[in-house]
Amino acid sequence: MKVYTDVGITGSGEATEGLATKPNLGDVKESVRFVIGEDPRHPDKLWPKMYRGRFANYSTGMNGIEVACWDILGECLNVPVRQLLSGKQREQLRVCANGCYQGPREPSFFAEETSNWPSRDIWR
Repeated sequence: MKVYTDVGITGSGEATEGLATKPNLGDVKESVRFVIGEDPRHPDKLWPKMYRGRFANYSTGMNGIEVACWDILGECLNVPVRQLLSGKQREQLRVCANGCYQGPREPSFFAEETSNWPSRDIWR
């Protein structure tokens, strides 16, 4: 999912859970109404606002919006999101290639399948 600002900066977030998309879309729509017009450079303040607005009900949509706002903050400061959160923790880590539901379950397949995906590399 994407969050757009009024100054042309776009943040990317993940608001999925399993293969169902419509419930997640509705969840984002329910959550976004609490943050429209707010400053996305303060994700630490937006998540509690969404949580209270939804009567203390946690949701996948809230997480997607929050991650997109962290992405926006990183873009504004020209730093990777990992630096905003705590910095680099490991030299290497295992990854999951989400979205490759067909084909062999081999690392080389996922590497080839995802090599042309657009990436902003927000976690590097």
